[in-house]
Amino acid sequence: MRGLRVFRLALRIAGRSLRRTPRRTVLLTAFIAVPLALATLVSTLTSTAVPSGDEFATRGLGVAVLRAELPGGLAGQALPPAEALRRGAETIRGLVPGVRDVEPVVSQDSRLVKGEREVAGSSFGLDGTSPVHEGRFTIESGSLAKTDGEAALSAAVARRLSAGIGSTVTVDGRELTVTGIVLDRADTTRAFALLTVPTAIAIAAQPGAGGDPRQATIAWHLTGVDARAARQALQGAGWRTLTRDDFAGKGSDQIGELPTLTLGLTLLTLALATLLVGAGFAVAASSSRREIGLLAVSGASPAQRRLVLTCNGFVLGVVATALGMGAGVGAAALAYPRVGRSLDQVWTQLRFDGTMLTLFVLLGLAGPVLAAWLAGRQTATMDPWTALHERPSATGLRAVRRTRRWTSIAWCAALVLLGLATLSASLALTALAAFVTVVAAAALIRVAVPRLARWAAVARPGMRVALRSHAAAPGRGAALIAAIGAVVTVAGLVMLGAGGLTERSAAGYRPAAPDGATVVDTHDTLPRTTVTDMARRLGATGVARINLAMPADGNGTDTYLLAVDSPAVACYRDPRQDPRACIQRAGFPDTNFWYLGIVEPDQMAVVLGRPLTDAESAAYRQGSVLALSGQVVDGGTVRTWDRDPRAGDGRQPGSLAAVVAADAKVYSEVPYAYISPEGARAAGFKQHPQVQYLMRGVGRPSEAAEDAARGLLSADSGGYGRLYVERGNPGTRQLGTVLMTCATILLGLAAVVSVLAVGLAGGELAPEFATLAAVGATARFRRALTAAYSAVTASLGVVLGVLALVAISPAQTRAMGVPTSPLAWLLLLGTGGVAVLIAAVGGWVTSPRPVSLVRRID
Repeated sequence: MRGLRVFRLALRIAGRSLRRTPRRTVLLTAFIAVPLALATLVSTLTSTAVPSGDEFATRGLGVAVLRAELPGGLAGQALPPAEALRRGAETIRGLVPGVRDVEPVVSQDSRLVKGEREVAGSSFGLDGTSPVHEGRFTIESGSLAKTDGEAALSAAVARRLSAGIGSTVTVDGRELTVTGIVLDRADTTRAFALLTVPTAIAIAAQPGAGGDPRQATIAWHLTGVDARAARQALQGAGWRTLTRDDFAGKGSDQIGELPTLTLGLTLLTLALATLLVGAGFAVAASSSRREIGLLAVSGASPAQRRLVLTCNGFVLGVVATALGMGAGVGAAALAYPRVGRSLDQVWTQLRFDGTMLTLFVLLGLAGPVLAAWLAGRQTATMDPWTALHERPSATGLRAVRRTRRWTSIAWCAALVLLGLATLSASLALTALAAFVTVVAAAALIRVAVPRLARWAAVARPGMRVALRSHAAAPGRGAALIAAIGAVVTVAGLVMLGAGGLTERSAAGYRPAAPDGATVVDTHDTLPRTTVTDMARRLGATGVARINLAMPADGNGTDTYLLAVDSPAVACYRDPRQDPRACIQRAGFPDTNFWYLGIVEPDQMAVVLGRPLTDAESAAYRQGSVLALSGQVVDGGTVRTWDRDPRAGDGRQPGSLAAVVAADAKVYSEVPYAYISPEGARAAGFKQHPQVQYLMRGVGRPSEAAEDAARGLLSADSGGYGRLYVERGNPGTRQLGTVLMTCATILLGLAAVVSVLAVGLAGGELAPEFATLAAVGATARFRRALTAAYSAVTASLGVVLGVLALVAISPAQTRAMGVPTSPLAWLLLLGTGGVAVLIAAVGGWVTSPRPVSLVRRID
């Protein structure tokens, strides 16, 4: 009973203490609530963004339990599509007795046209009235196709074709009426149309590139059976099958490292919150010396005095946890639709990670209690005289030795963890090493801060006050600096990780052509007016016609195209090699477009993106090959093969004189070696019927221009043309967005934490400001001092965070398997500098008012 009364009394005293210092109470609450709100927001959005395995299965199968695909496809069965559809269903029912539903799905590449615009996409023939497909697509408006002559378009296709419900579109030559707009929740940019099964079968039976039966796939979705038994029966007959578990496993592969990254970032967020709370209570405990001294005079024991500070932490923890987590959930509820759209997805509802939220609740409650208990350890044991009159010495011999000892221990632990993280390539261990490194760096700051006072004599007045203030209370200064350093470390790890992923994505991406260029492949020469109209629609300022060379005895098939020797050709010709791994080791772009292009000399400027030099032009006009890579040329010549390297039976007819174009780059969908028409004739080569056009302009053409040009191409090529616009790596663009978002968050958090730090230190600086006011210092001068204090604190925190990142980055890059990103480092340093400026402005704005040194005694 006595212990309960003491606890109630401590709670009452803590509550009154918090009410007497509203400014400090609000700042401490913000110190706890801000990181909790951020952690809750990130955790909730991550949980919402990561679909469950069942959602992946529903996207692929609807409510079906198994997908069965016709063995060998239509080409393997050599059956007309309608006959394959009938026989396939009969065969499945014979192999799997008792099956309830056998719903067909016909898939194929399609040309989706409206007016002058054309979109390259896919079409799926299915029964829109069947419950088997429930959940696969989200209907934005209208309904799925139910009868022949109807189609539902994806939102991306409807937007690009300017089509709505009731519009008429052409799908592979068949006019259909749009009955609905649908979405793929996982990818809203996906271009497709949903047709009825008879319509899709009729399209698959048409001749032509778009409706070639060899490109169509028929699969059946099964319900009412045991998936394992049905799979065994079908696979025994040679069928390809996929179960719901297979689709769920594919989804897990797509998610990849996201759960591990989330775990690591969550650990860092918890570490950040702990440091922020510790920084706040280090200041609060120092500011509460007089209150603790009065309790000691009234007879309270050291344990009871410590309990008062602990109750301060408990009360603040309860309030801050409720506010922080409530704000995080509210922000997630407001943000998740927009975040989903920015990632080209549809998020229908929030999903919460119970484990993570429970950890956050425990942190919000236990963290402040522990921080207050530790912060009050020294203050609660002071004698009344010291507590009421003197500031505890932090520069005594015993204190200095104790601080140095703990600093050495922290750095030893950090180095061991960094070594283990580097060797094990573990992201979770890297996150733990990051936390310990920040703590060790903070301990080092505590040792170094007193020495900074030596510089105060030669520093400007504002910096002099800031340095001496930190030197007078190194514990408080180290806590505040560590809090800012933790923010920089957390955001910096995300930025460096996103930058490394961007570098890896860029390194692995194979651009088909120069950025913004358009590649057109046709089976015959296009009319000049068509090429001119396409170039005008695309905004192209130059067009190069590229014919492909073949031997004199070639018969016009792809097998007889002339191949130019390169590391890629050598890797594909060696059956013992994995071609892609071999090409990567050779340092050559991964391309199988190794054909010799025939281009007029005056059009080579379009290919190179610059005019030919005099030497290049002379050699090219005299019949030499112009190569885009020095790895293709050996001793001033290139070697050629008169068969596709993958066929393995090519002869090497000889070599051709060659020069290397300066500052050129190899692309995956255009040749990397060119010869003039005169040079090709002199070498005895013929022109293959296939023609390629390369169109280049300023910038990238719009999607509308691309669709219009594709419509012109199909109209004049009979559907045998292909058009592609190089728009760069979409993954790189998304990661770049993440990088800039992290930089913005770093700016905001560093500035907020710096302002909070200055606000918490305001109580300690109040006597100094009162003295300055008493001697006549202007308000402007006092604001300048506060701005300098904030800038110095933020600068030291940024330096601490950057030094910690220098130590952590090798382990992080190894754990993530990414290269170091110079851009991310430059962005981090620039962001840190801007954060210091923002902190200085915040210090100027939040400068505390001076208190009077003389009080009236009633």
